[in-house]
Amino acid sequence: MGVKIWKNSPVGKKEPTGGKGLVLMFSGPETFQLRDFVRNYIRLAEGKYGEENVSRIDPRETEFNVLKSELFSLPFFCVGKRIIVLDPFPYEATGKKKKADSEEKEPEKKNKEKLNEELILDLLKNTPEEVVVICVCPAEIKADGTLSKALAPIISKEHSKKFMPLGRGDLTQWVIERVKMKDAKILPAAAEFLWNRCGTNLWKLEHEVEKLVAFTDSAKPISENDIEKVSDPSYESIQYAFSDAFATRNCREVMKVFHELLDSGETAQGMIYRDFGSVMRNLVLTRFAIDRKKTAEDIGMHPFAFSKTKKTASAFSMTHLKAMQRKLVAIDEGTKTGLIPVSSGHEDHLIFALERWIQDFFRKEKTSCPEEKS
Repeated sequence: MGVKIWKNSPVGKKEPTGGKGLVLMFSGPETFQLRDFVRNYIRLAEGKYGEENVSRIDPRETEFNVLKSELFSLPFFCVGKRIIVLDPFPYEATGKKKKADSEEKEPEKKNKEKLNEELILDLLKNTPEEVVVICVCPAEIKADGTLSKALAPIISKEHSKKFMPLGRGDLTQWVIERVKMKDAKILPAAAEFLWNRCGTNLWKLEHEVEKLVAFTDSAKPISENDIEKVSDPSYESIQYAFSDAFATRNCREVMKVFHELLDSGETAQGMIYRDFGSVMRNLVLTRFAIDRKKTAEDIGMHPFAFSKTKKTASAFSMTHLKAMQRKLVAIDEGTKTGLIPVSSGHEDHLIFALERWIQDFFRKEKTSCPEEKS
């Protein structure tokens, strides 16, 4: 499958013109698509201008004078363009520094990094016409931030490309296209089933696609049955199934998923914090979230899942959510003090306590939930 050239790409048919070099920005938190795009872009540039005219540089590990020399070097034989890939840059936007650096970095070193970034930004304003600089930032650059304002005079919107988390329809189409790229087929329903089962992380989904293509009959489209046999459900999808059940505000549905998780091998004790606790935390955090985007990023939730949780949380009062949180903490403490036995053969006591918690959760909101038959 061929690689499509970005419409604003200098490796397309039209060469960039003007009195200075071109600076491009590829950024966003969806790192699989970002890396895939940059990799293909570099391959196209190497094919057009030659590998000797394409340099990849980590500004954090490169002396400023060396970087300056690279940026102002002309193409080999003075023909075509010289492509410089700064990855990552701006590195302050990523917020992802080495652990040792974040824990032990001296103020002088921090100041030096900030100064270097400012110096590099100044260099980018005056790059030669023969040079194309590609800035790769694996994070979202806030539109109203100081960094965005500093980049505005250097990089125009038409020379920027952002990679954000995919929505439901886009995820399904993405799976279909990745399978097709590997000379296989998958039906839309099966593609949607795959990301529902394995999560929305594209790095993991790519791995699952590779497994499915390798272990299924290429003459037939990949089916949901194939996915159940080959792909293991991710923790994300397990958690999503449980929170999705709460979104129905249907006690029976929550009970059903609860017991399905137990049947799949989950333990009631493990589910207190991992599943019940996560649902409660997310409901409370999304209940009065002002900046939805930031809150979703802070708790590591996919935008679609966040919107759904926010809608669910709005149906319950904060007083009720806090009361149910306290009851969940009491159940957890009971397992640690011995009030609720959790030893082998006695887990039914904890399962019963959690079933009662689910009933109380919906009964307080006047949602029908029949008593369990004795």
